[in-house]
Formats: sequence, C-alpha cells, structure tokens
Amino acid sequence: MAQQTSTRIIWETAEALRKKNPSTRRCDVISACLKKGIPLCTVMTQASAWVTARRVFTDLGFAPGLVGEGTASPKAKKAPKVKKAHKAKKAKKAPKAAPAASDA
Repeated sequence: MAQQTSTRIIWETAEALRKKNPSTRRCDVISACLKKGIPLCTVMTQASAWVTARRVFTDLGFAPGLVGEGTASPKAKKAPKVKKAHKAKKAKKAPKAAPAASDA
C-alpha cells in the first residue's frame, strides 16, 4: 500500500467529495481536510493545486476524472490563452525650467 502523506490524503479527500457532489468547491475540501488534522498551509496549497488540475483537465476535454479515469474527446479544445496584464505607462517628467538669467 502506498504511503499516506498529507498531500495524498488531501487529493483523495477532494476526489471523494467531488464524486459525491460534482460542484465541490475549494473551501469544502479545505474544511474537510482541516477536520482530519492536516496543517492549514499544506491544505491551502494542495487544495489550490487540485482545483487547478481539475480546471485544466476539464478545459482539455477529458472526462470528469483525473488521470487514468477518462479519455480525451476526439475534438479536444486547446485551453484559452491568458492575456497579459496591461502595464501602465510611466508619466513623463516635465522638462526642467532653465534658470532665470539675472542681469547683473
């Protein structure tokens, strides 16, 4: 039997919750794992990774399961490209005024 690490427990818990309710949210996974005594930072990191993995597999056209549970559809769509954030242009500095010439 494989070693039961915190990461494995989190992912298995998340998948078990998803099988019961396909619209399982990240917060549901987090609360279930915290009840099992897994450290908060580990749970937050792995729950986010699980949600991202679910989104990627769904966007690529795989069946609702993770790796090994389904097959890709023949016309799988590419994941949409993420647009880069628009960078604000720096304001140009006003030219320095020439020093006033004194008539001395």
